Formats: sequence, structure tokens, C-alpha cells
Amino acid sequence: MKNSLDSRLPDLPEDTTSQQLGQAIARWLFEISCLPELSNFRTTLQLPHLTRKLYGKVLKAHQRYLQYKLNQLRKHGREPTCKRGCAFCCQFMPSGISALEVIFLYDEMHQQKHFSRTFRRFLERQEVIEEISADYRKREQSPVQKGRSVSEEILLEYRQKRIPCPLLTTDGVCLLYSVRPFVCREYFSCSPPSWCDPSHPHYSQALRIAIPLPEDCQSMLDKIDQLLGLNLPETLSEAFLVFTINVARFKPIVWNC
Repeated sequence: MKNSLDSRLPDLPEDTTSQQLGQAIARWLFEISCLPELSNFRTTLQLPHLTRKLYGKVLKAHQRYLQYKLNQLRKHGREPTCKRGCAFCCQFMPSGISALEVIFLYDEMHQQKHFSRTFRRFLERQEVIEEISADYRKREQSPVQKGRSVSEEILLEYRQKRIPCPLLTTDGVCLLYSVRPFVCREYFSCSPPSWCDPSHPHYSQALRIAIPLPEDCQSMLDKIDQLLGLNLPETLSEAFLVFTINVARFKPIVWNC
């Protein structure tokens, strides 16, 4: 399940170049899926160093894909206004996170001196989600808007509380920006940054667009998930907590040569 921010801009066309750039992402993900160590990761907490190298290529290829799409947007007369410190879109809980992404988020965060504090933030965010979920279940007839699941309704209610992502600093900067999930990379605004604030009078008129990961790339991430066999939840907070406590048990990931 993905998060949904209202997109007021038309979908960008899929041309030969964007397809080729998307295929490059899928190719590096395929290389990762061929690593035999994936199936033993849960018990060994070990992966070859090549995994990090290949994932770095995945992220670079994805950045090239995004830049091409954003240039297409500019040709349509729209200039993205997102900038460092603009983090209104970081006030919802990302969903649709893959196990591979969680592994690299955990690895990066485990190397930081603020691991314990950030872990507590994840716990606090998950407690809020569970409180909303419990309250939702208590309602005799909880209205679900057509086209939305109960999980989506719960995350929408969470977003309305405007709680910053546990990885966000007070300056609006992501602690793990270099390995942030794909879903955190796909949203852009072409309106003044202040319009992205839900309390702004022009919020409903803000021009926003989503550039999701190509379907074949998402399919490769799903395949890698199956090979890893971690069966993690979809939301970032719960997936990170389950991985940290039940899989990694707070231990560092070992990268073999």
C-alpha cells in the first residue's frame, strides 16, 4: 500500500528514454536478487559487500530517472519548488516499504551515535498509530471513504496529527536522506513550499505530482522481499521496529568481502 497525496498535475508521459532509465534501475535490482546470501540473511545477518555497491547503483539510477522526469515537468512549464528543510510531506507515515530498504535504513542508522534516540522516536510514532487503530476499531460504524482501506484511513488520521517523521531533525532535514525509501523520493510540489502546509489557505490549490517507482522495479523489490523472507509490515515505523527487535536484535549487519 502506498501513501496518497493529491496530485493536481497530469501524469508525465512514458517515452523511450524514461523506459530505459527505469530498466536500468530494474537491472541493478535484478543483480541483487541473484545473490544467494539473501535467503540466509535472517539467520546470519550477513550480506556480501557487493550488495551495498549494487544498491548504490540502484539509487543513482533512480536519481537519473527522477531528474529526467523532472526535466519533462519543466518542459510542461512547471518548476519543482522542493528544497532542503521543506518537510511538510514528511508528516505522514510512509507505507509500502520493502525489506531491502529497511535493511539499508537500519544499517545507516546503526552507525550513527543517535541510534537509541531515533529508535525511541520510532516507538513513539508506532504507539500513536496503534492508538488510532484501537480507537478506530472501537467505533461501531467507522466510515471508510470509497476507494480507501481501513489501513489507509488510519494513516490518513495519523497524518492529520502532523507528527514529523522520526528521521526528521528540527531543521527539517532527513537523518538518512541518502538511503531514504523510494516512497519518500517520489513526491514533488510546483507551488510555493508554504502551500504544502495543510493549515495554509491555499493548500487545496497546491500543484503536486508523484513520480512512483516503475512497476518492473517494484516487482523486483517484491522478489527480493520474498528471497529475504523477513515478512516485514508495510509501514516504515512498524517495519523498522520489527526488523530491529526481531530480526537484527539491535546487532550490526555484517558486510562480507
